[in-house]
Amino acid sequence: MMTHYVTPISQAIRRLDNNSYPIEYYYGFGWSGLERYGILNNLLTVQEQEYNESLKNNVNINSTYGSNCN
Repeated sequence: MMTHYVTPISQAIRRLDNNSYPIEYYYGFGWSGLERYGILNNLLTVQEQEYNESLKNNVNINSTYGSNCN
């Protein structure tokens, strides 16, 4: 699951954000909508999910992607 969905999505969002942060900062985007599945199947812990969300929020707050759409 991580290699098929989460990592490719995370890598794509990272590229859109000009590789501004390490890949770990984008895992929250990759897990978005899949957290429950990840936790129920022991692919993700609640602590990891919370950490991913905090890093994702950091990207969202500081990213300039989409701020200059003319």
